Parts: sequence; C-alpha cells; structure tokens
Amino acid sequence: MNMIGHGAQVEDLEMALPGPACRPGSRPATRAAINGSKKGSRLRVQFSLRTAMLSSIFVVVLTVCTVSILPLSVGWFTTLDSLNHVSSRSLTTEFNALRKSVVQQATAGVTSTMHAPVLAVLQLQLSTPMSLLEEPVLIHDNHATLHQLYKPLFDVNTNFSNINLGWSNLLGQHCFSVQATTFSVFDETVGPWVDFFEYSGVQATNTAAGRTNDYSLNTRLWWNLGTTTASSLVWTTVYRSLIMATNVISLVGVLPMNTTAAGTSTAKAVVQATFSLKGLCDYFEQWNATPNGQAFLMQDADLTLVAASAGINTTTASGALVKANESEIADVISKWLEITDGRHAASSFETDGVYVDITAVTEEGGLLLWLGLVSPSKDFFGDLQDENKHAIREAKMWMCGVITAECGITLVVVLLGLLVATLLVRAIHKVVAQLNRVAHGDFDLSFHKDTSNLTEINALQQEVVTMRKALETFSKFVPSEVVKNLCKNNMVAEMQVNKRHCTVLFLDIANSTKLMDEHGVSVLVKIMQALFESFSRILCANGAIIDKYIGDAIMAEWGAIEDIENPEMCACSAATEIMEALTQHNKHFMTEFGFPVDIRMGIHSGPVFAGNIGSSLRLNFTVIGATVNVAARLEPLNKDLGTVVCVSDNVKARCSTQFAFRALGHHVIRGFRDPMLVHQLLGRVGNLTAEQERIMRDFQPVEQALSEGANPPELVGLLERYLSSDDKKGGWDTTALKLLQHARSVSQELNADT
Repeated sequence: MNMIGHGAQVEDLEMALPGPACRPGSRPATRAAINGSKKGSRLRVQFSLRTAMLSSIFVVVLTVCTVSILPLSVGWFTTLDSLNHVSSRSLTTEFNALRKSVVQQATAGVTSTMHAPVLAVLQLQLSTPMSLLEEPVLIHDNHATLHQLYKPLFDVNTNFSNINLGWSNLLGQHCFSVQATTFSVFDETVGPWVDFFEYSGVQATNTAAGRTNDYSLNTRLWWNLGTTTASSLVWTTVYRSLIMATNVISLVGVLPMNTTAAGTSTAKAVVQATFSLKGLCDYFEQWNATPNGQAFLMQDADLTLVAASAGINTTTASGALVKANESEIADVISKWLEITDGRHAASSFETDGVYVDITAVTEEGGLLLWLGLVSPSKDFFGDLQDENKHAIREAKMWMCGVITAECGITLVVVLLGLLVATLLVRAIHKVVAQLNRVAHGDFDLSFHKDTSNLTEINALQQEVVTMRKALETFSKFVPSEVVKNLCKNNMVAEMQVNKRHCTVLFLDIANSTKLMDEHGVSVLVKIMQALFESFSRILCANGAIIDKYIGDAIMAEWGAIEDIENPEMCACSAATEIMEALTQHNKHFMTEFGFPVDIRMGIHSGPVFAGNIGSSLRLNFTVIGATVNVAARLEPLNKDLGTVVCVSDNVKARCSTQFAFRALGHHVIRGFRDPMLVHQLLGRVGNLTAEQERIMRDFQPVEQALSEGANPPELVGLLERYLSSDDKKGGWDTTALKLLQHARSVSQELNADT
C-alpha cells in the first residue's frame, strides 16, 4: 500500500511535487491515439476535396451548357411567336370579312321577313274602299267585298295570323276580321257579339254558344294604339297568341277617312296586320351560315326574345315570353351590356371561345330589333388554327424538353453531389460522435457494428475502435475516472499532484494467509474474485475511485479527481452495502467451501495529495498523506476491537444523521503520537437489526465514558454492568468483551505501577 510515514508533512510534499496534477492542452496520452487522429483527419480532407472537385467540375460544365442554350431558346421562342402572330393576324382578317358577310346575310333575311306586314298594311291603306266604311250600312251587307279584298294577302304570305279592320261611323263601331280559313264580323248595331263565317260565304249557325259576347273595339290593343297615335304606322310589342300558340307582333295602320261624309269628326278607321314570328324561328333554325352557330332576335324595349334558332327557348313551359338576359344566352347579353355600358348598340366581341355580332334591324313604323349571331371560332377556322397552334406548341415543347433535360441533368448532378456530401458529412459526424464519446470517457465497444459504406470513413472508424479498445483495456489497470478525466480535459499524465479533500477506504480480507494454507490458493482466488467483483461494483456505484488492489486488499477514495458532495456519506454507504453483500456471499461460501469469510474496513477523511506518482517510465495515480495512513491503520484495528468497520471521528461527525455509530474510545494509531477517537459503523439508520438497536440503547453510558476519556477502572465497571445485563452473560457483544479486556489490562498495569 502506498503510504507515507508519520514524520512526513503536507508542506514538504507540496514543495517536493509542485504544480497541478495535469496540464491542460498537452498532447494525447498515447501514441496510438495520436496516430489515429492524424490518419482520420488526412483521410477526411482528401476524400472531401476529391468529391467536391469532381462534383464542382461536372456542375460547372453542365451549368455552362445550360446557360449557353438559354439565349438560343429565347430566340427560337420569339421566332415561333412571331410566326404565330402573323398567321393569326392573316386568319383574323379573313375571319372578320367572313363574319361581316354572314351578318349582312342574316340581316337581309330578317328585314325581308319583317317587311311583309308593312307592305300588307300599306296596301290595305291604299286599297280599302273608304266609301264602303263611311256609308251608314251594316257590315253584314258588305262583308263579301272586304273578304275579296283581304283574303289574297293570306295566299302570298302564310305568316299572317289575321288582318283586322275596325272603324266607327254614325251607326257605331264595326270590325271585320280575316283569318286563314274563316272570317268574322262585329256590328255594334246588331249586338255585342261576333258572327263567324266560312270562306264559302255561308253564315255559320249563330247560336248563343257560338258567339263571342261582350265584344268591344275599346278593349282591343290595336284599336286603342291606332286611334291614339299620330303616326300612320305603329308596331306593337311581341306578345303570345293563345289562338296560334306562338309569338306574334302586329303592325297597326291608320286609314284616312272623310270625316265630313261620315257626318262626325270622331269617325276613324284602323287596320291591323298580325304577323306570326314562327317564320322567323324557322328561318333561324334553317340558318346554316356556320355549322354550330346560333342566331336570335330581340326587341329593343325590354330585350324580349322575338325569335331564335334551336337551342334558345323564346317561351317558358307555361307559354310566357323569355327575355334574352334570362335565357341560354344570358352570358352573351351580359357581356354585350358590359361592353356598351348598358346602352343598346351594335357591337362585335369575343367571349369564352365564341364570336358575337349584334346589329340593329329597323323597319317603318318605329320597329327596332337587335339581331345577334353567336359563332364558335372553330366554325370559321376549322382545324387550321388548332393545327397551327399545335405545331408551334410542339416546337416549344421540344425546346422546353431540351432545356428541361439540361436543367434536370444539372439538378441530378447537384443532388448527387449533395447526396455524396451528406453521406460524407453524416459519416464524419458519426466518427466525431464516437470520438466525443471517447473524449467523455465512454469506452463502450458496442458501437463497433455501426460502420460506414465509405471505405475511407470505415477505415477511420476501425481506427477509432482500436483506440477505444486500447483505452478500455488501459482503464482496467488505471482508475477509469483518471482515464476519463484525461480524455475529457485533453490532458497528459505527468508526475504531479494536487492537494484535495478526500475520504479514503481500505478493505482487507481477514486471515487470507490462513485460508490459503488450509484450503489452497485456488479457493482463495475464487473467494477473492467473487468478493472483489461484488465490492468493486458497490464502490463504483457509490462514486468511489478504486485506487489499487493490494494483494487481498482494496484501496478506494472519494474526491481525488472531482469534488464530491459529502464524500464521507458515500464511503459509509458503500461500507454498509459491502457488509450486506458479504452476508449473502457467506451463505454461498458455507455451501461451497464450508466456512464463512470475514473482512475489515477502515475509513478516514481529510486532506491528501492526489496525482500521478512514479517515474518517467511508469506512473500510478494515487493519493498520499496522513489521511491515507490513518485509514490504512484503522483497518487492522478492527481485529483488536472485534469490529468490521472502524471510522474516524471526522467521518462520524459528517454522517451521524444517516448512519449509526458506536464510540470505541481513544486509540493510538501506529505512526501517530496523539490518541484518536475511533467509532464502529453499525449500519444505516432505520435499517438496524435488533441486536444493533440494543447496542445503541444499552451502550450509551459506556459510549459517553469512552468519548469523555474516563479512567480504566471506571470503564471496567461500566462494561461489566453492560455485559451482565444479557442472559448470555456477556458472550454476544465481542466488541464490548474486547474493550473490557483492554480496560482490565490497562488497569492492572496502572495498579502495578502504583
């Protein structure tokens, strides 16, 4: 065991071994570690530069190619756009001319259709014999003449619904109406009903059921319109004819009457020609200027649809008229109103892939209709425009493909470079992490399976594994905390010590020489191996540094490298656990060998010198000083006192709240002049046996006397009374017996001297 004599002083040691225990910033502890670190750094730099160089060259070449092709691509795109623009402009010119022609054709067709009622009314205004109307005779007497005049108009124009002639004279109101197959007359002088006739001239049966009663011209729109207007011609709005079940429009004309001959200034005559719009609808449905085009006609006043081609409904299911802005072409009308700011005006525009042309159709009598043509652009251009765009699109796509390929290759190379760099960095990080674990004292070899796919990094990892194996092996011969501290703080082991406050424990197997002589060295080795394995784990678990194994003894300390809070408490805890473990081991030893094993421990706390002691050839980390010597001397004192653990008063003072102690009196420690108060460690408070509890209770008078330094005769009396209180007559507390023997011996010596 490494100890110094009684005469050595702390100051002398500090002068003899000056300086700190370790010097920061020194070179690594082993040459293998130095070589391993240099090799790892060189491989990392070479591999990184090689990869970066190849990746950079490849990326630069591809980038130059990509950048050089971009101006050519831009020029090519510009040329394609110019060709597309010229082609589109040429097609647009032809298309506009064609649209204009279609609009003119449709306008002419509508105008010619709507002019028929105008011609009819003008003809009636000129040909109607006014004298016939001015004579005060019944219409029944003149209906044949009027029938011969009006009937031919139906033969030349089937779109006529009916022609009405109404007038008033001295006899009252009269009305003559001609339809396609019948005619009817109304004579106010006859009665408020209408009589119907066939074209054969034979009067129909005038039954009450067959007459229309309560008839009056004053309830007829056309009569009121004609008698109140200042114009000779005036149009009605479009309305739904219940008789014909179709949309109709009427033209009303005022006939000039000789008011003097009539005998009153109130005489008037109005002719009405009702025109069916079915003909216009048929015209639009047959209109095929464009294959998929649509046409519609709406009146200006409220945008009510007059007529429309197939696909556009002019009436609802109930027969009500439909407005254009509420029909299938509502979007077109909304766009038209938006373009013209709500003013109804001719316009041509494009919306949603269709071309729209809206133009005005006017007629005599103030008629204003709007003709609209909706034509998909494909009807004019066919597939030519699509093919042109498709060709240009393919050319652009081809160029885009080239550029995309260039960019894609560049991107792939960059990604590959990043991938390689990532793998490299990740592998290096793993090596760095492993080295950091080594630097922090983690020498676990379980990580060696984590290898890299990169050859150079894998070789570096194997070097790290070798270094960790060497350090792990090294830590088995040197306290592992010392090795971890050297690695963690980058220190080099040198022959220097530091002054520290430590708690030192010595443990020895009792009677080991006798065990070897009686049972052989193999038995002793097995016992030592079992005990040292168990005791070492307990010591390390309680924060101890195992300084060395000295034959059958163990030297351990707390606080030699780093400060520990209350190291005395840790030492007592370790000693208590060792005693408990020994009880379990002895059960096994009794079974296997037939005898138990005893141990002895000594614990002391105080200042020491901790560091590397030895020569330039070999160093040993240990602690030296008086504190170490006291702990070493307390261990064999157990043999004289019959105890297992003897501790100094320093240790007892710091642990009395957690552990139970018994004072054993003042004893002179070999190598020291002054007596020292020694205590026996019984166990942890709250975990004592019944015998230990009895000792703590009954031994207090003796303990107080021992602590106060009572004279031997007094101690003899106290001890005898303590031992006689047991039924076993003093045979159970061997420590008390040994103290009694020692007190008697001292008393006898004192009596002999006196």
